[in-house]
This record gives sequence, C-alpha cells and structure tokens, in this order.
Amino acid sequence: MRSALARALAGSRLSSYDPAVQQIYTAPAASQVRGDFGFKRPLPTVDKTPGTIRYVEVQGMDDVGGQTRWAENEQEVLLKKTWQETSSRLSLGASINSRAGILGPRLSSRYDLATIRPLPSDVEANKSLSPEEREQRLFEARDGECPRYSIDDPVYKHTQALDPFDKAGPLYSSRVSMPEDIHLMSEKEFERHLGKIRKQRAAYLESHRVQLRRRAQQHAWDQYDQHRKRIASEATILASRGEQPPEIPPEKNLEEIPVPEVGEVDAWNLSRGADRVSWSRWLERQTELALAGPHATQLNPRGTPRYVVRDIRNSDSSAARQPPRNPMHPLGGLQYGQPDKIQTALLASPIPGRLINSMQSGSSITGNPSRARGGRADGFALGVGGRIAKLPKVHVDEGVKGVDFNKAEPSQGELGVRIFEATVSRTNDRDAVGLRKHSRLTNEALGFINMTARAADHAIGTKLSIGVPGSREWVGQVDGNSRYVSVADIADQGAPGGMYSEGEQGRANARQARARSHRRGRRAIEDDTSRLLDSLYERR
Repeated sequence: MRSALARALAGSRLSSYDPAVQQIYTAPAASQVRGDFGFKRPLPTVDKTPGTIRYVEVQGMDDVGGQTRWAENEQEVLLKKTWQETSSRLSLGASINSRAGILGPRLSSRYDLATIRPLPSDVEANKSLSPEEREQRLFEARDGECPRYSIDDPVYKHTQALDPFDKAGPLYSSRVSMPEDIHLMSEKEFERHLGKIRKQRAAYLESHRVQLRRRAQQHAWDQYDQHRKRIASEATILASRGEQPPEIPPEKNLEEIPVPEVGEVDAWNLSRGADRVSWSRWLERQTELALAGPHATQLNPRGTPRYVVRDIRNSDSSAARQPPRNPMHPLGGLQYGQPDKIQTALLASPIPGRLINSMQSGSSITGNPSRARGGRADGFALGVGGRIAKLPKVHVDEGVKGVDFNKAEPSQGELGVRIFEATVSRTNDRDAVGLRKHSRLTNEALGFINMTARAADHAIGTKLSIGVPGSREWVGQVDGNSRYVSVADIADQGAPGGMYSEGEQGRANARQARARSHRRGRRAIEDDTSRLLDSLYERR
C-alpha cells in the first residue's frame, strides 16, 4: 500500500509545473485515453486514436477562456531515447565545459593538494607571523585545507597561483554525488528512500535552526560592533572639544555574544525560500561529520574539512582538543589523475558502423549530383547510430573498402566508431522559410543533429585510426583525435518510427512551399516594376 506522500509525488503534476521550464509529461495508458495527465482538468484527447497522445507539453494551465494550453511533443522523447542507445548525451550547443560529461557523469578527479597549497615548512620558515596566525596556518596546512597560494601574500612569494588543471579545471568535478537518483528506483526502493528521509527530518530541521541562531548571533554582533564604533567616534570628537567623553563599550568577540533563541523552522517556507541549504550539500556534510568523529571506523580520503572542524568545536568542547583526522595519504591512498586519452578510449567503447560507399570530390551524402565528375574519392558515406555520416578523405588512402552488397564478403566495410559528443540544433522561424533542396531527405526547419565521432579499428584488421592510445602504433605518431567524423542527421524522418511524424513533415513542407510562393510573387512584382520604370525612361 503506497503512502500519501508517494501517491502525491508519483501522480501530481501541479507541484512540478513551471511555465519557465520546458517539461514533457506522460501518464499510464488508461489515463492517457481519458486525457488525465495529472493537471487541473483532463485534456481533450478523447477524439484521438488511443495510444497516439502519449507525451504532452503544457504551455499554460489557464488561458483567457479557462482552458489548458497544451501540445503533443513526443519527438523530443524519442530523440533522447535514440541517442541514449549510443551512450551519448545531448546538449543544446557545443561548449568545452560540456564535453567532459558526454559519456555520463563528470569524472571525479582528485590531485595532490600540496601542489597548490602551502606546506607546514612554508609557515614555520616565516618570522613575520603572529603566534595566533602561525598556529592557525599550521593547523590548516596540516589538515590540507589551507588557503591557496597567493602572489600578493609575502609568505608565499616563491610559489605560483596556478591550478594544476589550469583551464581544464571546470571539465572535471572533485565532489562526490551523495543523493540517490529517485528516477531509477522501483516503488519499494522509493518507499525505503522516503523512510530514510523521514528519519532525518528532525536532524535536517535542527541544522537549519542552528544556522538561524548563528545568523542571528552574527547580526547581533554586527549591531554591537557598529554601536561601539559610533560611540568611540563620538568620544574622540568630544575629547577634542574638551568635553567629557562617554564610556566606550568593551570590544567583544562573536563567541561572547549570547545566542538568541529562534522559533520552530517551517519546512514549507524553507523549501520555497531562495536562501537555503540544498539537501545534497547537507547529506555530504553529514557524511563528512561521521567520518571526522573520534570513533569513526573509516578514514576520510579528503581529510577533515574546515567547516567540519568548526562544527565539532562549536558542538562539543572536548572535541576541540582532538587532532584533525588526516588520511593515510593526501589522496586517501589512491592517486586520481586528470583523464587522458588512454582512459577516454577505454571508457568510450566503439559502436558498430558501416562504410556504405565512396564519394567523389564535390559530392554530398544528401544525394546531390557531383560537381566534379571523375574526381578522386573524397571520403566514405558512413552509417552509424541510425544516421548517415561522411568519413573524411584521410582514411581513403588506407585501402578501406565499402560494404559488399553482393555479400561475397559480409564483414567488408564494418568498423567501430567511437562517439564523443552529440548536439541537437534547432532552426528559428527565419531559417525555416529558406530554400530547401528537393534531393535532401530531411527538412532543415525541423532541426538536425551533429555528432563528433572518431573511427576505431576496422573489423578485418585495417587500422582506420592510428592506433589505440598507449599502444606502440600510437606512441610517437600524430594525434589520433585529429581524425574525426562529422555526422549529420539526414535519416528519413517521415518513415515509421522516425524522429518526426508525417504530419509535422507535411506542415514544414507546406510552410516552405508558401514561403517559396511568396518569394516568387515578390520577384514578379519587382520585375513588373522594373519593366515599367524602363518603359517610362525610354519614352523620355
């Protein structure tokens, strides 16, 4: 029996609806026939054939007439499923920061903090530090969480403020994803996950209550410090005039300010507020606290973070005397490096592809006639992932043959293709009214896909790439990454099971036909106007 919370999360769409975020909704088959997708009112899908309306996109819950504006949007769901089969991730636009997570979550990379953090010997060698500052910096240096090298800091003039990853730093993540993916859970696993959340609800609210108390204490200290500075300024002015100055309040630290009491934390307002601690960060914080405890059985591979040490000191006075729990190794006994070409080649396994035929220079994989008859071969038409690609001419000189349609050699033309990136592009309305070549199989107005791939080893042993990274053929040779395949989406979209339905294809063709008719009419008017002006000029 499902709980009320599970039924609300699984069946309601009102709580997750946001008109600023494009979302596609679906429902069970029985609810789809009735048009019940979990919104305020059923959608008018009764007159449709059962099973045709499976995914809908809602533009607005209530319009002027009190109706829900919606549209059928199954093409994007099918597009995503198609590219998931090739282990690729779609991104709206190609950027260097998105290429690291193409084949899945970003790789969690760690590096030796001693390369960018000061060592205890750097602090001990400096004689200009006060005893308090020296102790603080030594504690941070031993813990591995001290500030980074700074050129402006006189203590670290001999160092450089450079990250070991340099510009590649944003490509890799050093954080561990703590929360679980609820979309991959079954109903029983989801119920157990909700049970864990309910058990931690009190501790979660208590952490926010402590945070509110610290914030109120900081606010009270700021007001006290401003009041003390204002009285000190007035006392200086009165003393210069020869008058009796008032008594200046003593200077206090933050710990000397009494902690004010706060009321109960409202979880509803907490979830709707903009200034809140995310659930994932709180789970990560709890894990760090558990690993930093004096009776923990596991070593924290990253050492004890500064905020964890501060929490332990503020929560328990006896814990302040506990030394920081350092790992056995700065990286927890394991060395994680920046992913290189060898690791990338192992993670991105090639998918099967076929060389269809060779193409002459000036020809196109879209069916256009060649502009250079009798020219040398410029490349191959490559079929991969249900799409047609063009293999660059760099592979033509290696004696690779296309598919043998006579089936004398069934394995001829087969090869492995490694996908690195897939990007979906959408054209705007101005591009949709442009000219369309009839020899093309698709309509550019509906969008297209560009995929970055590289040919791997041939099935019969012919090397299409220079070699597997790290092998003898690869070492000392030209970088194999220069041989990329540009894949364009030119599959028959109107075919059964295609990306776009026949109705969408027809509507796009009709729009372009109207645009061509409009341009022809405009050109005819311009021609008539020019002939009229020419005749008037001749009469003069």
